[in-house]
Amino acid sequence: SPPLVLSRHFHWAAFTIEPVTKFIFLRRFGPMTVDAACDIFSGSSSEELTAGQVVAGTYRVLSLIARGGMGNVYLVEHIYLLKTFAMKVLPAYLAGAEASRRFLAEARSIARLEHENIVKIHNFGLTDAGVSFYVMELVDGLCLEDWLLLNGPLTIEQTLNLMHCL
Repeated sequence: SPPLVLSRHFHWAAFTIEPVTKFIFLRRFGPMTVDAACDIFSGSSSEELTAGQVVAGTYRVLSLIARGGMGNVYLVEHIYLLKTFAMKVLPAYLAGAEASRRFLAEARSIARLEHENIVKIHNFGLTDAGVSFYVMELVDGLCLEDWLLLNGPLTIEQTLNLMHCL
């Protein structure tokens, strides 16, 4: 569970969300402070990487690619090789020992897999603030959610083709 355990200080009245959402939120993130919960709902964290920042002495942050509940993904450039990658950074509100172990296990699991439809992991490390990250190949294209927004629902043929790739 996250290192923040002050659930009695969290005031759900500050958010207009349904009881079922509260349940899912607590099951996923566990009890935490108001500030940490606000970070999750707003999609930010107290340890944002910024454009131009160099991480682990090797990767220059170019821009934010995406935000998610389990991490932010940044476009980064290796400062010596001048090659771009994607870097997933564990959010600060999940930076406890257990979440860091799970994040490392995620990176190791992905790194062991060899398949054309699975990104390759190139590095794992800690930011200057001690937050875990891993570096993976950069894949050009849209995520499924964005593709669906642009093109509408998949046809049966497209769905079967997608499932075959998985």
